[in-house]
Amino acid sequence: MMTMHVLRGDIRSPEDLGRKDKRWADLFHLDMMARGYYLARRGMITLSLPMTDVDLDGFAAAVE
Repeated sequence: MMTMHVLRGDIRSPEDLGRKDKRWADLFHLDMMARGYYLARRGMITLSLPMTDVDLDGFAAAVE
């Protein structure tokens, strides 16, 4: 399990997460769904052990 944090700049402390821009997070959520990857609107996603390198490379490309 992991959570994607969409914000500008580096994350150096938990307080930095307060700079999240909900508009960009919403766009990221919708774009990932359009690419075939479902993640919760709040950014949480679970990757599965049976995923292949091709699956993971596709996910990484979609995020990039």
